[in-house]
Amino acid sequence: MKRSFFFLLLFGFALSSNFSAAAPICSWSLEKATVSGVRVNGVEVAYTVSGDFDAKTAVIFLPGLERDQSEFQSVENKMLAQKPHLLSVRLDLLGQGATGKRMQVTTEIEFQDQLTLLDHLLATKELAGKKIVLVGHSYGGGIAARYAADRPGVVKDVILVAPFVDHLEIHQPGVGPMMAFTKFWLDFSNLGAFYESAVGMSSEAGSLMTWPAYSMLNGVDANVGHVLAMTRGIRNIKMTEAVSKMDARTRVSFVISQFDELIPGPAHLQLWNAVPPASQGAYYPIWASHNGVQLLPSFVATPVLNILNAD
Repeated sequence: MKRSFFFLLLFGFALSSNFSAAAPICSWSLEKATVSGVRVNGVEVAYTVSGDFDAKTAVIFLPGLERDQSEFQSVENKMLAQKPHLLSVRLDLLGQGATGKRMQVTTEIEFQDQLTLLDHLLATKELAGKKIVLVGHSYGGGIAARYAADRPGVVKDVILVAPFVDHLEIHQPGVGPMMAFTKFWLDFSNLGAFYESAVGMSSEAGSLMTWPAYSMLNGVDANVGHVLAMTRGIRNIKMTEAVSKMDARTRVSFVISQFDELIPGPAHLQLWNAVPPASQGAYYPIWASHNGVQLLPSFVATPVLNILNAD
């Protein structure tokens, strides 16, 4: 009983706290130049633009659930060093980073609101008329895939880095060890019912119950209330449906972490096989964990550059 009470206090503290981290250093910010240019539901969206503003192609980076635009900063630096004639946009989605700090904590952040955010972003004068490439990690991969599928022909390339998948449950063979550990932790501490109530789904749905706890354990700069709201919105993304209806004008490529502690390789391979052959680009396995974007940025930047150079 004492153990359960301790974990309950710890979890409650995390829900009401923000972890601190240094703000990313921006080379130039559209947010400052066009303060009223990108707003969604009254929330000013934070994003950073770097590179060649006359470039024909713009790469937009969408971070993982509990991350912010700084997640892709090292990847961006390495890409621009090799391909300077490229426009790069790092973005804080609703609930993330500086955008999240301008929001009140809400019950659920629907993926459709994130798509509306991208609509407004692509309508800015800096991005209008450019070839659009979306690079999304984890949750950001879900938003990227859903946007390309629901806006046929708008996106030239979708590059999914260790993307979110549907129906990834604890009892499935090969489930990521982080999910298995989180489920064990919840059962051991008798907090399963409390957590299920907070997330709004059964704790057997590993992909839905792991992200907030994963955020807490990593101590990232994320408001767990926002993470929970985005987690609830994950339920409706329907990744398999999204990739399976991809327009032939959009090329879909995967960069898959071989040591992913959250999402097993077979689940990503199954998602890849759902992409129509006419839309399949490249499938790159990399020797990294789920957080390879930050830990091994070269492992992510290189395949992304190879995909962009394939034209």
